[in-house]
Amino acid sequence: MTEREYEANDISLTISTDFSTYHRAIRPTILNLTRRKVNGTYDANLAKKAWLNVVEWGLKNTEYYKKNPIRVNLELRRLAAKYLNEEWEAELKETYQKMLKLKKAGKAWSLKE
Repeated sequence: MTEREYEANDISLTISTDFSTYHRAIRPTILNLTRRKVNGTYDANLAKKAWLNVVEWGLKNTEYYKKNPIRVNLELRRLAAKYLNEEWEAELKETYQKMLKLKKAGKAWSLKE
């Protein structure tokens, strides 16, 4: 793992383990992307942008980065977003299956939590 990959991985892990970031940025992103998959409007390029927004939100609002602000270039933020996407892919697939099952049953399937 290169130094840049290590830094991006560190950023993504710090953001992922923050309770507030999970509930305010990660979970809503997962629900949004899942709804788009169920509706058939999912776009992989927009998904990358959504995860990039999570990284940027996390860098501004995570307690660790509030106390230890760092400047991160766009390339590193994109790599961190890629790692976040990979990390949360399993939860996204699980949520997709739940939403699809509810939609087929004709029930409310927004899964707002």
